[in-house]
Amino acid sequence: MKKTKFLFMLLVSITMLFNACDKDIESTVSTINTTDVNRMATIVIKGYANIDDTSFGDEQVPDGTKVILTALKSDFIAGAVGKLSFEFEFMGGEVIAEVPATDIGVTYTISPVDFESDQTQSPVVSSVNTIPMQYTGATVTIPGIIIGMKTFETIIYLGQTSPDFEEMVVISGSIEGEFNEELSGNEPLGKIISMSFYTDGWYEEISTNSDGTYSISVPKNETIHYNFSFIHNKNVWDNPTGTYIVKTYNYTGSGNFGPFGLNSSNNNIYVGAGTPVY
Repeated sequence: MKKTKFLFMLLVSITMLFNACDKDIESTVSTINTTDVNRMATIVIKGYANIDDTSFGDEQVPDGTKVILTALKSDFIAGAVGKLSFEFEFMGGEVIAEVPATDIGVTYTISPVDFESDQTQSPVVSSVNTIPMQYTGATVTIPGIIIGMKTFETIIYLGQTSPDFEEMVVISGSIEGEFNEELSGNEPLGKIISMSFYTDGWYEEISTNSDGTYSISVPKNETIHYNFSFIHNKNVWDNPTGTYIVKTYNYTGSGNFGPFGLNSSNNNIYVGAGTPVY
């Protein structure tokens, strides 16, 4: 009887021991070691963007530009839920990412983080030295990353003008009309007047110079509309007296010109012959 009881207790103890071992094994494999240097792979990422439009080719992305590398936890432990995520910054145009891997391979996704930078402009295509740009890189997926592996990827960032920036160009010219019938052709306006210039999303009112010339900054590559209305003396022929006399005329009208891609001069505005003010 004692022998039977002893064998029963021994069997219970062995069962408990195996259960404890199973729990230890389960606990060990349920945690992903992300710092074990012996279970790492290296992903080298180069980053380029067109930051200087005056030079040929793209430039290295600025230091501090970020990328995020992610991998499914199930690539390390079957049935695990969620992702591992690692953030790296470019230095000298590259990221050297040491990431955990396995013997059978891990799939990593590289997600570039957008960045902003001023883009140097060529005077051939722009009237300003720099334009603020937003740069975006496409997501890259790399399968089969195994322990000890070293792989290389390149990200090309594409830029577009920041939404709150509107490039302007300077246009200038003179205001001309028929102000003296004794002379042929049009004459420059020799006084200061107010004029309005506008597009669908922009408006500005200016005063011309005393010699009737004007200069204004307008949105690039848009059709520019303008309005004018002013009173001006005009030298006209008077039949009753048989001579030229000065009368008051009203000049009112509108027009448009452009678009302008660069600074532009000699954009003269013709205001017509006017109508007499009685």
